[in-house]
Amino acid sequence: MTYPRIEIYVSDTSSLTIANYAEQHAKPRQVDIPLSDFNMGGFPVAANRVGSAILKTLALWHRREFERLEAFKALNKLVPQDMELISMLIAKSMASKTCAYVSAIEHLLADAEHDSAECRKFLREIWPSLRHMLSRYPA
Repeated sequence: MTYPRIEIYVSDTSSLTIANYAEQHAKPRQVDIPLSDFNMGGFPVAANRVGSAILKTLALWHRREFERLEAFKALNKLVPQDMELISMLIAKSMASKTCAYVSAIEHLLADAEHDSAECRKFLREIWPSLRHMLSRYPA
């Protein structure tokens, strides 16, 4: 198999899982999006969410190739959608009293912090206390 690679599949819990493997023996970073979330906004919104997650991951791994593309500049404009997804995952974690989404939230924040002052500020000032609170919940 070739690395890095991305896997996209529907999990046993009816979630669309986007897993990225940076190296062969590395644990994947993954984002789980409940399929029911795709009802909000319809197909165009769902396609945009999935597509932006995939393109942003590929752009991180293959920055030189993407920097030559005009579309790469548009990737940086997708960061507010990341914050929307992060907010949704935090709300879902709090409502469900689960820490299951903490790693996905951290992955999204790590990817977005390079491109967004809003994400950097959130990661530095707000996320540590939220993470501590969510970490007390079971997975």
